[in-house]
Amino acid sequence: MKQLKKRLCGILSIVMCITAMTGCAANPDRGSVTSKNNGVFEQNMTVAATAPLDEQLQYTDTFTSHDGTAEYAINFDQKMTSDPLPIVEVVPRFFTGEEVKQIAQVLFGDVDFYEREPEEDPQFSKEQLQKEINWMSSLANTEAMQELYGNDEYDYAEEIDVLKLFMQQYTVQMENAPDENPHKPCDWTFKSDAIYNTPSYGNSVIYATVDLGNVNYKIYVNRRDKNDYKLNSFSVQLGDGLGYDGCEMDYMRANLCRTSEPTEEQISALKEKAQSLLNQMGMGQWEVSSASVLKEMYGDTPEYQVLIGATPVFNNVHSIFGQPMMGLTSTDSNASNYHMTSAVFQFSANGDLIYFEMTSPVEVQTVVNEGTAILSTEELMEKVKDHLSLTGAQEAYLYGVVESWYQKPISCKIEMNRMEFGLARVKVANKDFTFYYVPAFVVYGSTHFFDAETGEEVVFPYEETAAAERALVWINAVDGSIIDAT
Repeated sequence: MKQLKKRLCGILSIVMCITAMTGCAANPDRGSVTSKNNGVFEQNMTVAATAPLDEQLQYTDTFTSHDGTAEYAINFDQKMTSDPLPIVEVVPRFFTGEEVKQIAQVLFGDVDFYEREPEEDPQFSKEQLQKEINWMSSLANTEAMQELYGNDEYDYAEEIDVLKLFMQQYTVQMENAPDENPHKPCDWTFKSDAIYNTPSYGNSVIYATVDLGNVNYKIYVNRRDKNDYKLNSFSVQLGDGLGYDGCEMDYMRANLCRTSEPTEEQISALKEKAQSLLNQMGMGQWEVSSASVLKEMYGDTPEYQVLIGATPVFNNVHSIFGQPMMGLTSTDSNASNYHMTSAVFQFSANGDLIYFEMTSPVEVQTVVNEGTAILSTEELMEKVKDHLSLTGAQEAYLYGVVESWYQKPISCKIEMNRMEFGLARVKVANKDFTFYYVPAFVVYGSTHFFDAETGEEVVFPYEETAAAERALVWINAVDGSIIDAT
């Protein structure tokens, strides 16, 4: 299992080292950046727009961070058009058991759903045990594991021993296993997570499974409505969550995703499929807002997935996908302690569902302003520059990973190439778990790293990831305040 753990730890290290450009700078002096608590937003939020946004944005500039470690280049040349956007006040909308059932049926159709077995002493029928033994036996040799994980230099002896241990356990269990499925039909009621998890986190859950023959899935729904933080998520993953679950997920994903690269026609069809599924779920209005192809290499063998993101729609305006947030238990006065509202699908090129998650649905309390006045783009860009001038290389995306790998001082150059206008979420002041969706601009760009002494570009294994376009700054267009992770 060392190789699998090593791979997982590598991924986790990258994730843990990611720091968004919107985070707080090492230099705390942000006096030139509009404060969230200066009352300007409350003054402006009810002012109606007198005209739509219709501007040919042509803006170029260069500047350096306060500590000299980051160089910024702005090069915008795009048409910005939009009707005036609303300000909407929302609160969490918690999943009900009936809604969970409906979403599951939308995703999988009229099939049988069962309660997931507890981790300790799960029960299976003879047929279910034989199915487990079959896929494990197909992998219980060095050649098969090397093909699955793409590493010919590792013998996977520990992983194979674990597979054989489970196969032996299941073979013994088959002697007294029933012929019929012993799992209870899912009753779609929330239960204490103590039934499934050790330790318990005090959440209410629905854990279900569905078997489609050549592939099976687990459905995890978590709900927490307490004063410290809120949880509200529906996720679908490959496997049943029991036994050698991680290896089973990798095996199923490989069987479904080792295809040719998805075509534009396939991507378009999957976007339509995702939108159709969302429309049937009954969780308010959603809109597919992004689609991309994930390619992962296992040796010389690629796996492809189509990633589709969606966000909620308010007054016929969709929110912007990918807004960052603080940890769920942050004590910051601007922290929402409720995950960002979004939905994500992952499909194979052939349309097989690999993963789904709907996180933190909300419901509208009131429409504060149907068409809100915003600051000029020139004024907003000055505030963006004020913010970034206080943001050095240490806060750049993947800085920690690159520095650890390069082991020398590094600097960075950030190129900003476009803006997006839409709705973003901010916490309502002095009201816990209540939020506004407000007109906002997002500035996108890419980051390149350089040796701080020689100026030579640092090329490292994740260079393509670091240099990819991503959101650098989120700014409230109503008052010019920076929307940090919230």
